[in-house]
Amino acid sequence: MVNKLAIVLCIKDGEIFLEEQLRSIENQSFKKFDLFLSDDSENKSSNAIIEKFKKDTKIDNIFISQGPKLGFAKNFISTICKIIDRYDFYAFSDQDDIWEKEKIDHAIKILNSLEENVPNLYCSRTKYINTKGDLIGMSPLFKKKPSFENALVQSLAGGNTMVFNNKAASILKHIDQDLEIISHDWLLYQLVSGAHGNIYYDEEPKILYRQHSKNIIGSNKKISGQLKRAFQMLNGEYKDWINSNLGHLLDNPWVKKESKKTIEAFKMIRSKNIFKRIYGLYKTKIYRQTMVGNFSLILVTVLRKLT
Repeated sequence: MVNKLAIVLCIKDGEIFLEEQLRSIENQSFKKFDLFLSDDSENKSSNAIIEKFKKDTKIDNIFISQGPKLGFAKNFISTICKIIDRYDFYAFSDQDDIWEKEKIDHAIKILNSLEENVPNLYCSRTKYINTKGDLIGMSPLFKKKPSFENALVQSLAGGNTMVFNNKAASILKHIDQDLEIISHDWLLYQLVSGAHGNIYYDEEPKILYRQHSKNIIGSNKKISGQLKRAFQMLNGEYKDWINSNLGHLLDNPWVKKESKKTIEAFKMIRSKNIFKRIYGLYKTKIYRQTMVGNFSLILVTVLRKLT
């Protein structure tokens, strides 16, 4: 089976590592794809790299557009929404990673093995590299099953690993882009799981995720990254993220009634009554992927940091 793919690469001042990522996309063993570049840069620093690449690349179709300049999440989602129903599969790409040659072919083979008539999402771990391209580690291995109960309180994998079918992309059409979007990958995980779609989390990474000073997200493997996320949970940022995500989930027609019931039960965790909050954790069965993550979840619930 030969499927057609759209790769969406969003750019912001990406002149340092962009060419290397473009070449890794060009060198994919899977060739039947179109490449969409959406540039959110304030300056034109990436233009020369893009134009040079476009002249000598073997990729047949490259489409370049100006991004909305409303943050990386809205850049990705707005670009996808312009091309929904034109492709079998879609992939997100960051500007500073390196894709292993078999990344796309591997993901599409897995997606083709899943049930066709539901939203399907492939995602994976990542290998971490430094600015020189040297391997410096791997993202944590999550062993618990992907689910809506997990998605409500945790993002499973980076958008740079994600490949998904047209039904999953179609869910994004119903996002109100005037509302805040915290993270395109976390929201897609929530929407696909909330729609009872299939989520395949691959333990074998096919992407080199570059760590550098300008990473917007960065890794959470180091102690500093984990402490930063713990602080975000305690200082109110995490609550704001949850509020933003719930707004998108409640209004999306793809999200099943059972998932919306879970959301309603989730609201109990935000009660003023500590016993109701603890019971809400039990009733909804929400969870994070690690012991430390679940302890943090219990802590912010007890301390009423989710309200």
